[in-house]
Amino acid sequence: MRQLSVERFEGAVRRLAAYEGSVTVAWASVPSAAGQPQVAAVTVRPSSGSEPVDLDYGRLSLCRKDTSATTAARWLETGRPPTRSKLPYFQAPKPEYGIADWIPSGQVYGMLALLPSATFYFSHSLGTREELQKAQLDDPLFGPNLPYFPTAHDGLLEVLCGLTRDQGRRDIFEQIIVQLPYGNAYLQRLEYLEDAGLLVHIGSVARRQPDAYAIEIRWKSQPSELAVRRAKRTLLVAAHQIAFDEVKAPPAWLEAALLDPAGDLIDSRELPKNDRERASYVGTSDPLAVSEAIDHLAVAWQQLFRKPLLRLDATTGGQLATPVVDRSTLSEHLSALASLYKAMTIDDDLVRGISKEDEDKSHTLQRLRFALSARVTDEGDRSTVDEAVRMLQRTNRLRVAMQHPNAEPPLSDAFANLGIDYPVDWTVAWSVIQEQVVVAARQVRQVLAAITSTEAPSQSS
Repeated sequence: MRQLSVERFEGAVRRLAAYEGSVTVAWASVPSAAGQPQVAAVTVRPSSGSEPVDLDYGRLSLCRKDTSATTAARWLETGRPPTRSKLPYFQAPKPEYGIADWIPSGQVYGMLALLPSATFYFSHSLGTREELQKAQLDDPLFGPNLPYFPTAHDGLLEVLCGLTRDQGRRDIFEQIIVQLPYGNAYLQRLEYLEDAGLLVHIGSVARRQPDAYAIEIRWKSQPSELAVRRAKRTLLVAAHQIAFDEVKAPPAWLEAALLDPAGDLIDSRELPKNDRERASYVGTSDPLAVSEAIDHLAVAWQQLFRKPLLRLDATTGGQLATPVVDRSTLSEHLSALASLYKAMTIDDDLVRGISKEDEDKSHTLQRLRFALSARVTDEGDRSTVDEAVRMLQRTNRLRVAMQHPNAEPPLSDAFANLGIDYPVDWTVAWSVIQEQVVVAARQVRQVLAAITSTEAPSQSS
């Protein structure tokens, strides 16, 4: 992290106006002595396609909407809403106000949900702390036909910041915050492979990738080494990954830097030993991995039972392929995943003898487990099926915990059960979930193939 001392508010507006794509603008308003709502907090970040929000609780209003980056920039610069924008009036900061920082990818900082890329993060106090405190931030937030929040803090975090209280961020809400990707590319993942050396995965956040950039790495093979080894690759065209075969063994320490054509730093990542253990799943690069894994499972099911596993209307693959950048989009992906589970059709003749509770056809994962357990003879295969189904059920319990405040297990436990630590990096969390779903589907598919190979076709018709 480093401070961009020359940027200030003027620089934040300029970056916002140049941003390619739409942004999500969110704001909180409180009643004022003049009788008009006073904007007490503002956040601007890249759009994740979330639904608009307009919640008026009397003592506090929470709003969120998507708009073009140029519209948001004009509004921030003047405090006056453009025509038909439905943005509020507010007191715009002076051009020289505020602080801007560069945050490398993967580093937790500030009030907003992480972006997958390196981040430009501007913040400036609006001086409205006293007004916000009058909104009784520690008291529950509820009203007729309005969503319930345990405290007003929770509402501010979710609507303005895309976070939950469990993520341990600072509760400095009386700010204007602008969060944007820093550069067009970023270091998505660092991975060591025995036959390739270090593999650097590169992501893109713009509609067009940069024409050229360079990757520099520094590393030590052993902690006791005094000298730091170095290597560099310069690319004339954009690439998704670059291999450094100079790294002959898993490094004890490694740092990678992404540079633009002028040699300026865009992003950096460090790979200490404990992070290497997560490299197999952090930053999963295939957005269709889950859909393809379920499709392959359905083919194996059809081969064994001569019946389709999925209903014909199971069409959530496209939604699962979109990026996850905040709490809202992760929740949407988990809902799509649950819909995919519900689209499984396990016929009654495959689950004869199942418990009365799981006779309900909506209990698809339990019915899947029972249907396969009844066909396998090997205890190892039965254990594989049990563990694979439990893995899928844990992803569904996370969805329930995120969408229902009083659910069991609580949200922190539901994340922990999947190996996801707080504070949550939403992009990494989805990568972890993807990996576990893909592994579970592969395990079930292998058991199906084993049963198919040992049964005569007439038995499975």
